[in-house]
Amino acid sequence: MHICANHLISRFSESAASGTCHVLAEGIFNIDGAQQPFRIFGYYDDCYEKAGGRWHFKSRVLKLLVPSQGAPTVGGITYGITAD
Repeated sequence: MHICANHLISRFSESAASGTCHVLAEGIFNIDGAQQPFRIFGYYDDCYEKAGGRWHFKSRVLKLLVPSQGAPTVGGITYGITAD
């Protein structure tokens, strides 16, 4: 389950924008045959760019609001705590 809510575009121009949206992700990682439940509460710090008349993600950074539960480093993804 991956829920995104409260999307907010805070800066924008004709070809660039940035904003945030809150996220709750909950599920189970299957790691080496073992099931590892996880829960993540945080927000995405997003940057967008307009190319060819369409908006695209330029970058998306996950910022945790509380420590994640059971979310190991998987596939090179790491999770950090933000003071925001």
